[in-house]
Amino acid sequence: MSKSRRLSIIAAVSLTIYILILSLGSSEIKYPLPSYNKADIFNYIVTESEKLNLPSFSAEDVTFINAKANNSIGRYVESHQFDEGQLDELQQKVPIYTIEVETGERLYEINPSNGQITRASGISLPFNEKNSIDNFIQTYFGSGYTLQTQKASEGEIFTDWHMKYVYTASTSLDNISKVVEIYTSENKIIEFQQYGAAAGFPLQEVEDSTGLMIISIFMLLSRKKLFSEDI
Repeated sequence: MSKSRRLSIIAAVSLTIYILILSLGSSEIKYPLPSYNKADIFNYIVTESEKLNLPSFSAEDVTFINAKANNSIGRYVESHQFDEGQLDELQQKVPIYTIEVETGERLYEINPSNGQITRASGISLPFNEKNSIDNFIQTYFGSGYTLQTQKASEGEIFTDWHMKYVYTASTSLDNISKVVEIYTSENKIIEFQQYGAAAGFPLQEVEDSTGLMIISIFMLLSRKKLFSEDI
């Protein structure tokens, strides 16, 4: 079995386990099971990267692929006991989960519901007064976003950005907003991320949960087995 084939199997099994873990909190609340395949994701990458004038990549370039749940929206859904109809409506407004695809040079996250790139890092998109950050957001993510905060990195260690801009837009759902974060350096966008946020449930970069620990251990063991077979 080829390395790429084994990676596909590991990613698919990991995604299934991950989504099942997310649905264990309540017997009445379940995230919609993803309906996508590897070909879809890479077709989205090619199509959307062309729209944004970003570098594309193929399956052979990928070092890691994984499902990534939005824990702000997930905790809100759990707290408010969303039914399937509410989840369907929510998913039209903000991505409940994304598919993270990484190479050695860059990382993209794809919303499998509409194919949009919701995050890109390791990029270099020039901007100026005419082709501004506001225009970039409006053109790709839609209207209604307003700048909320901006801050300089102030020479922080382990950061390659100089300025961070945070934009938000309201949705038709109570307490749910859309957020776009833009990171810049020397008049270039080097990273952006768009996601949903629920009031009272701030997005957590690291979530200390048994579910995430299980999936992390599974991925680690699977990757060790994969690489040992290739030696």
